[in-house]
Amino acid sequence: MGESTVSTSELVARLDALDADVSGGASTSAYADLQTTVNLNAVAIGLGLEDVTYDPERFPGIVHSPDAYDETVVVVFGNGTLFVDSGASVGVHEIIDDVTEQLVELGLLSEPTPSSEFSLTPTEVPVPPEYEETATRAETDAKNETADREGSAGDEAAAGAERCDSCGHELAGNENFCPDCGEEVRPSCPACGHELAGGENFCPECGTGLAAD
Repeated sequence: MGESTVSTSELVARLDALDADVSGGASTSAYADLQTTVNLNAVAIGLGLEDVTYDPERFPGIVHSPDAYDETVVVVFGNGTLFVDSGASVGVHEIIDDVTEQLVELGLLSEPTPSSEFSLTPTEVPVPPEYEETATRAETDAKNETADREGSAGDEAAAGAERCDSCGHELAGNENFCPDCGEEVRPSCPACGHELAGGENFCPECGTGLAAD
């Protein structure tokens, strides 16, 4: 078995992020160790590229939804781990046996069928080290995306802030004089920049409502 492990809840969450049809609350999870490594590219082709999700940059395993079983997701990792999450009426052990037999028939596993170390409703699933790498990369990408959004919002807010005409100091919006250079502050419309006399409720140029001082 691989030295790295992941909780089933985290694995199901990662699968859900891949838009896999994870069955949810009524499901049963299990894993089996084929005790041999597998070529994921060959597995993806053998199972049918149209029937699998395989994107090593996002997730280091093949996600497969067998046509024979409803509400079932099978994950094949390169280290020989099979993971099943299923809400089907048949047992997950039967599903794992069927998938293993299919891999043997495709010539992707040596015959006879390897004796699979099986665990029903596991708390953790053995995964290859690549799983942690892609999880870290996905988390970093998510943080960067959030930072980019926050940065863009901050830039937009800064661009729309009122500034002193003389020195460019950013103003709070209620000053009569610039706190930096002492120049008299002339109010302007935040929408169109029209210079205001002060005390208007609406901009006479564009009609934008103005907050009362």
